[in-house]
Amino acid sequence: MQANPDTLVALYLHRSDGFETDWGDWRKSVFYHYGYIPYTVIDAFLVSSTGMFQTHIDQRLAVSTDVTLSLGATEIDPTSVLVTAEICVEPTGVTTTMKAHLFNILDYLPTTAVWYRNCVREGFQLGTVTVAPGTCVGLQQAIVFDATSLARPDDIKIAAFVEAPVEVTPGEVYQAEIVAWPIPASGHMVFRNGLEDGTLGGWSAVQN
Repeated sequence: MQANPDTLVALYLHRSDGFETDWGDWRKSVFYHYGYIPYTVIDAFLVSSTGMFQTHIDQRLAVSTDVTLSLGATEIDPTSVLVTAEICVEPTGVTTTMKAHLFNILDYLPTTAVWYRNCVREGFQLGTVTVAPGTCVGLQQAIVFDATSLARPDDIKIAAFVEAPVEVTPGEVYQAEIVAWPIPASGHMVFRNGLEDGTLGGWSAVQN
């Protein structure tokens, strides 16, 4: 993550330790169906290992994509936001059918070791969309932050990726995005002020 801050979206999925999620259980048991843990998968098909991470990351970064993905959010109430994932295909690209996934993340969880980064608190399957060149499709999902996340707003993140519409690996991720708090909102707006009282109350959206 430190070596690829602008090109890598890393998600940590936990199993059977109190931090597991329904999305993570599905991804491990149904999509990947590997009989062991832990493992690292890059772009939904490339199983990597210590010493090979950067090589495999560079290998995938060398593959071009005409898909773009952006994330924004607007406040629903003091503990929740409505997230919009805007999926586009560049005008020179090709019509692409994709499955979209969205994630509610808390960084540095659990706090027992420094390598626990970008813990997925919730995952959402947003559905399958077909996007033509030069057009975009917006998908929305409400996220409710729990007390643990609200007590640590600086560690809240939202992430998403779009991938080939297959049911099991091997797949292929076409694009991914991750944004940290404060989360950009629709229309290039950002939430300002703070979460001093442990809620989203008092935040204001300011046009950039």
